[in-house]
Parts: sequence; C-alpha cells; structure tokens
Amino acid sequence: MKWKPRCAIAPFLPPTPRSPDGNDIFSADMIDSFFGHYWSQLGLTREQFLNLGARRFGDPWEPFAMTVLALRITRSANGVSRRHGEVSRQIWSVLYPDKAEADVPIGHITNGIHTRTWTAPLIADLYNQHLGRDWSLKVTDRELWQRIKDIPDREIWQRHLILKERLIAYTRAQVLAARLKRGEAADDIAAVDYLLDPNALTLGFARRFSPYKRGALLFKDLQRAIRILSNSRRPIQVVFAGKARPGDDEGKRLIQRLMEWCRHPALRDRIAFIEDYDMYTAELITHGVDVWLNTPRRPTEACGTSGQKAALNGVINCSVADGWWCEAYQPGRAGNPSNGWVIGEDAGTNDLETQDHIDAESLYGLLERQIAPLFYDRDRHGLPRQWIAMMKASICTIAPQFNSDRMVADYITHAYLQDMVVDPEPVVASPLV
Repeated sequence: MKWKPRCAIAPFLPPTPRSPDGNDIFSADMIDSFFGHYWSQLGLTREQFLNLGARRFGDPWEPFAMTVLALRITRSANGVSRRHGEVSRQIWSVLYPDKAEADVPIGHITNGIHTRTWTAPLIADLYNQHLGRDWSLKVTDRELWQRIKDIPDREIWQRHLILKERLIAYTRAQVLAARLKRGEAADDIAAVDYLLDPNALTLGFARRFSPYKRGALLFKDLQRAIRILSNSRRPIQVVFAGKARPGDDEGKRLIQRLMEWCRHPALRDRIAFIEDYDMYTAELITHGVDVWLNTPRRPTEACGTSGQKAALNGVINCSVADGWWCEAYQPGRAGNPSNGWVIGEDAGTNDLETQDHIDAESLYGLLERQIAPLFYDRDRHGLPRQWIAMMKASICTIAPQFNSDRMVADYITHAYLQDMVVDPEPVVASPLV
C-alpha cells in the first residue's frame, strides 16, 4: 500500500486567521516561508502545491486552507455525527464539482464515550446487580440494556438522589472556597449554606464556553427565567461549569454574566457556577443533575458527548437537535416514553437574534409545561414514576449506541479495514494542475 507523506507545520506560527467556515487559512507568502523547500521533494511545482490547499484552482489570491489540503490528499474523510457528515458534504461540495452533494465522499462515524469511565460507581453497582457483572464488556448489546426497564423504580431513584446530594455538597464547597479566596462579604459567604436544594429540579450545563454553545440562552428573557426558576411550587435550579479559551473574550464575558446572575437576589440560591472546571467536576455533574442542557446554534455542533455521559447515569437530555442528539432523540410512541426533549426548531434564518428568540421561547415552554410538571408529579410513595420511565428510556436507548466500543469498531470496519481492501489511491477533490 502506498502512503502519502505527512506535512509538519513549523512551531511558533503567528496567530492563524480563519475563513468564514472556521477553518485555518494561510497566505501564499506564509506557505512560501515555511514550505518553500518542500514541494520540490514531492516532485511538485509551487503552483501545484498551493493548489492542494486552494478552494479554487489557479486563483493566485486564494488562501491556503488546511482542511482543503487534508481533503485533497486523504484516503477517506468523515464527520463525527450523521448531522456533521451532512453539513460537511454541503460545505465542501465546492471541491467536488462533478458530484451531487449527496455523493461528496465524506461519510460519518458518530463519536461515543468510554462507558466504564463515565458511569458513576453507584450506578455501575446497580448495573452489576441487574445486568450482570460482565455488563461493561457488552456495552453494545441492545438487548442487555433493555433490562434497565426491569430495575425497580425506587432503587434507581434512590441512587440518583444520592448522586445529586453529592453534587450539591461539592458545589457548595467549591463556591464557598472561591468566595473565601476572593475575600467576599460575610452575607455572600453565609448564603452558600442555602445554595441549591436537593429536592429541586436540577439542570446541568458544563462545557467550553464558546459563543455558539449559547451558555446564557436560559436567560435570554431574564424576568421570565426568574419566574420559572423561582416558582414556589416547581422550583428549578442550574449548575454551570466550564471555561473559555484563553483568547475567547466573548466566552469570558458569558462567564462574567453568569457570575453576576449568581448574585441576583431572586436567583442566588438557584444558580451555581463551579470554577476551575476539571474532569472530576465533569463526572460529578454528569452523575448528579436531573436534566442535561445543551443549547448550541445549529448546525455548529459537530457531535458533542457530554450528554452521552450524563445519559449513562439516568440523566435526561434536553437539547437542540444538532450533533449526536439528531440521531439519539426518540419521541414517545406506542406506550414507550421519550428519551428526552428537543429545544426549538430550525427557522431557516441566518439572523442569530431571531433564532435565539425562537429557541429560548421553546426552552421556557418545555420547562414550564413538560419538564417541571413531570418531575414534580409524584405518586403516594413519593416517586416520579413517569420521570423514572424517561430515565430508563434514556439509558437503554443511548448507552448501547453512543459508546467508544461501537465507535472504534465503526472506524475499523468503515475506515481502516476498508482502506486495505479498496483501491489504494485516495479519492482526491480535484486533479493537480
């Protein structure tokens, strides 16, 4: 089998400009300075080499795009979810002018998470009892996961409540430590004792704070958010965590606004932001909240995996239909409960403000009319039976599909082994000139 040489970018490059679709691009002068010695080693002219990274062949003003280079010389390409594959074919169809968009050679292999890492020990013990001690060796077995439905409601609910109490205790400790470190007022220190209620419906939002992820969507209409979260009969609270990239000023401002809302008199017991986000914090949040909130601007979420981690522990997803959730969401039908909720709809508009308004209104409606009523609907034993049914549906539909065992098998079957049996020459976007 013939292999293509690899290109190594020299270190200490200046800040990289990006194209409108978010891909790294470089000027011809920059490519000359770092690769002027390289194309002759490949048996190419300067023009041929520059064309490998150009959307339009022969255009001397066309920047050199790394994604274009990768697509032109790779043996195969794939998105990391079905939706990501669709969007990628649409974006990069320009490189394949002789093909219909559906035939652009970019497939998809959906990301999955490592089941054994992200399952809380308390939940893993429950699986040991009801699925068998070898369950973690058979995580892609759909029939095995159907046995989740047979777990007594009280057992799964009690363990969930323990994980929730652990998360709240940890959150209070982290917030207290942060406020003490900053030397905040005595009232703010004392208020930590009342932060979050173990009996209240708890949403979780923990991820990188990039603007497209819309971490503040819940507060698009602040007064309405206050009414929903501070409802005396059906209170809702939110645990936030995450970081912004060092150069992402807008992401940093999002976090600053969240910190301000944490001090709002009507919200300070209902919102918590955990600083210094790390893997341990991620584990506790994905183990302990009731609902996992995901609000990206469609179609910018390539896949997303945090909701997959949460689902393993009985947490229910409430997400915009983007990334992996397009494949995972199942509405309730024929007596089978839904495995989560979908926020908003694609309005087919490029106006971000309009789309944000539509999605925020949808989120408010879901919280008020579906999510909170279902959570607080208890039987005479104090159990939210329909909520628990959705927890079980979330586990048994998501766990067998969105795991790294399946993902690796897909890469082996559909990418690596396929390359060994088909024509060894890669499919290129366009011939060299």
